[in-house]
Amino acid sequence: MIRECRLRSSFLAVCGLTLVAAWALAVVAEEHGLRHWSLCPVRRPAVPAVVPTADASAAPTSPIDTFVRVKLLENGLQPAPPADRATLIRRLTLDLTGLLPAPAEVEAFLADDAADAYERLVDRLLESPAYGEQWGRHWLDVIRYAETEGFEYDRHRAGAWRFRDYVIDSFNADKPYDQFLLEQLAGDELAGVSPGDTPPTTTALSERQQELLVASGFHRLGAVRRNAGNPELAFSRHEVLTEMTDIVGTAVL
Repeated sequence: MIRECRLRSSFLAVCGLTLVAAWALAVVAEEHGLRHWSLCPVRRPAVPAVVPTADASAAPTSPIDTFVRVKLLENGLQPAPPADRATLIRRLTLDLTGLLPAPAEVEAFLADDAADAYERLVDRLLESPAYGEQWGRHWLDVIRYAETEGFEYDRHRAGAWRFRDYVIDSFNADKPYDQFLLEQLAGDELAGVSPGDTPPTTTALSERQQELLVASGFHRLGAVRRNAGNPELAFSRHEVLTEMTDIVGTAVL
């Protein structure tokens, strides 16, 4: 526990220096008139005007659709026609849960003539446990989650599934992104576990503290290179810090 907390403290110091360096580069770029889009403030562009068409189904239904529609017209393209209801439920179910709809679900949706049928379908799929399993998987891919350590020894991580379940549960609970990220970056601090404390037993921690400590496993999900002469020894402290910084930079920055 003490070693892990010291590593994380060093990691935060490295991140702080990185942010200071990035800020300094942005200032220099501003002074020299270098206006790369990544260094510019976020602005809300004006929504372009679109000439109405005879086909009402092709009309944009949101500002985002308007920008897409303009680019389609510039390239001589037309939007695809609206999907039929059977295609709609298939696409929506695959997108939100990664699964095909059951035949009974398709029949029920086709028979539902209510004006809010689509909205209720979306709500039902978002409330499904499969939603977190489908979309949490993408986050796990981004942060290189694995249940083995990789390299030649490829040891099994017995408790890695706890972090996987934490991510799935967070998506299903509609946890705010800033909270989701904060828990993973500083879960041990939020749990109130000090580097000088005796490692607590599970029974001494509340469910919330256990959740936060599991979330902080985010920092150590990368591959672990073991010492060829002694597999009990992991790679060096600096390699650990490099791995932690790389994971955060890849996933967030």
